[in-house]
Amino acid sequence: MKEYKFTILAAAALTLAAAQLAAAPKDFGPEISVIRSDAITLKPKQARHFAGFLKRKNYFAAFYVNDAVDEAFSVWGFADLNLARQAALKGCQEVSKGQGTCRAYSEMLPKGMAPSTKSAFGLGKGNREVFLGAYQEAQKAEGYGAFAISPAYQFGYSFGWVNEAEARATAVSYCEAGVAEALAGLNIEGRAWARSKGLTRCKVVDVTRPAE
Repeated sequence: MKEYKFTILAAAALTLAAAQLAAAPKDFGPEISVIRSDAITLKPKQARHFAGFLKRKNYFAAFYVNDAVDEAFSVWGFADLNLARQAALKGCQEVSKGQGTCRAYSEMLPKGMAPSTKSAFGLGKGNREVFLGAYQEAQKAEGYGAFAISPAYQFGYSFGWVNEAEARATAVSYCEAGVAEALAGLNIEGRAWARSKGLTRCKVVDVTRPAE
């Protein structure tokens, strides 16, 4: 009986280890869908802002406009869909200075994702390109590597480290450096809001281990 229990536990441990090794960040693919509201007519300044927004072509992205004053705010390249929406709304409210109401006008989503999707987390399009390109190329170096992202658009990666802990810590450090640079461009309230929403937290989403 003891031998049987040990076999079951060992099998479970091996299955879990295999799952951890095979785990990879959610990849939504390269194609983008632009969703927009037909119920809102853009004001002149908003229309100019939206033209620039369309050129980004980088999900997850959100564009919010004010219904009373000619103000708008957008974000793009986020890893977290719901936080992209919240950040665009917060930015619109800030630039509107308490006037009117901010509403969603447009989003950029991975192609095939339903506009009604409430939440999603994975590689934003910009992070995806780095993950599949420079990061994978760097992993040709011998040793451990890691890729870390924030819920916004920051990322960091490492390669060639002697152990997994160093690889993870280095990737997170590079990601946090990007976060710090982004925070420097915000005011005190903006920084506090970003921290309260977890936008400043970087986490490792991939680890590369040496072949055995």
